[in-house]
Amino acid sequence: MRGDRIEREDLWPEEGDLGRLVILPGGEVGGLQHWWNAEDGSEWRWRVEFYNHR
Repeated sequence: MRGDRIEREDLWPEEGDLGRLVILPGGEVGGLQHWWNAEDGSEWRWRVEFYNHR
């Protein structure tokens, strides 16, 4: 967030990003658990965990 604006950046995660919160296009937020991407960026796999407690 920058002031009253929300900005995003496209990036490939690194080891230190495990546990980072990610926002999906529908607005849901989950924690990054695992990722893999091809060296050339042609394919990728991310695992995100969602949790809710009332």
